Parts: sequence; C-alpha cells; structure tokens
Amino acid sequence: VVTTQGDGDGQVLVEQRIATRLYARVKGELLPRLAITSVDASYAADFFNPFGGTATITTTLSNTGNVSLGADVTAGVRGVFGIPLAETVVIDVPELLPGSTRTYRFDVPGVGAWTYLNPYIYVLGTIDEDALDSGAMPLLERSISIFVVPWHFLLALVGVALIIVGMRARARHNEERVEQWITYARAQSTEKKGDKK
Repeated sequence: VVTTQGDGDGQVLVEQRIATRLYARVKGELLPRLAITSVDASYAADFFNPFGGTATITTTLSNTGNVSLGADVTAGVRGVFGIPLAETVVIDVPELLPGSTRTYRFDVPGVGAWTYLNPYIYVLGTIDEDALDSGAMPLLERSISIFVVPWHFLLALVGVALIIVGMRARARHNEERVEQWITYARAQSTEKKGDKK
C-alpha cells in the first residue's frame, strides 16, 4: 500500500510517499513452489596455490507457485565419491513474487583442481516472518559435473619424472666411469706383470 502526500508553494511541489507491505490471502489452494530452471558452473585455478581455486555456480530461480517466497541457498563443491572439497557458501535470496525469475551467481573459494568437480546447490524456500503460514516449503537440489586439468599436479609429476631420469642418467654415467676405471686398473696391472717377467 502506497500513500502520497503533496505539498508545495508556487512552482516547487514536494511529494512524499509512504509504502507499507501488506500480505493478503485470497480464497484458493496455496502452492508454495520454486524451480531451478538452469545451473551452470565454471572453475578458475589459482596460479600460486593448487588448492585455492574458485568454483563459480550460476543458477536461475523461478517462483512457479502462487505465494511470495524467498530462499536460503547453499552452494558447495563435491569431488569423487561425494567428498566435500570446500566450505559451503550460504546466501539469503530476497523474496520472489509469483511468476518472477532471477539469476544468481555463487563463488565457492578454496577448491583444488581435483580433475572431477561436482558443484551443487540446495534451495530451501522461506517466507517473510510477517507473512501468513503457507505450509511446507519447497526443498530443491541440483548439481552439475565439470572436469578441470590439474596443471599444478601435472607439472609436479613432470618435475619428479625429470629428476628421476636425471638421477638414473647420472647413475649410469657413474657406473660407466667405474667400469672404465676397473678396465684401466686391470690393464695397468697386466702391463706391470708383463714388465716383471
């Protein structure tokens, strides 16, 4: 409900408006419903920290019922076997009027590049504390799978492989030098024995 009061003198008109939220219930069945109409996810790695990447979840929520609803949205990321990979992010979504749609973005930090990522969201419908009880609130869940290249781990494996190859090459070189010294020592020993005869 919006009331307007006008006051002015001459060419200047001052208009004041006061709005009051009013909840009214009309006859009919209550349908508190929310829908997740789309979910998308992406991953941004941290160049310096292999466990400090950020997963971004973008989702679109729609109020498909006939009751104004807000929502508590929990976003997180799971890995293989459903293992949590980061702390969850909880966001309070403002009230959605029936028939309205909004898109939200959630950034979940501290996600390592574990090749397989399963970003997810939980949506629990809520009503304003001043609104009349609308019955059971909707609870929704959606997830999406993404695959990322674990560059830090691949570079570490390449580094370890190069170290191992280098150590083996050095060991072979040392073995060859030892064999050369043994061959040289035997030849010198044989020459000295021949000189004595």
